[in-house]
Amino acid sequence: MTARAEAAHAELREALGALRLALDAARARRRTDETADLQRQALGGVLGADMRTLAARVRAGATTWADVFDGTSPDVDLTHSHVARMAQVHGPLLREQVR
Repeated sequence: MTARAEAAHAELREALGALRLALDAARARRRTDETADLQRQALGGVLGADMRTLAARVRAGATTWADVFDGTSPDVDLTHSHVARMAQVHGPLLREQVR
């Protein structure tokens, strides 16, 4: 490879690295916004009593939404009623779209 090609290749790698960092930052901001919305809805009772309890535990520092999403929170069982309700509400549409 010529010196010019090597320099262009190095510049491209740097640009891709910067793009990856920017993409990771954007994804983190989106997750933060979505988690804040989830916390607000759950505390307000919109998502059911179990999710309100879970949000209160998150607010108290007993667990985190990240741990809940990863399935490592000891309180992950509190999501089951919400997930079941969402499956009941959205399941027929999802099944129709999969066919």
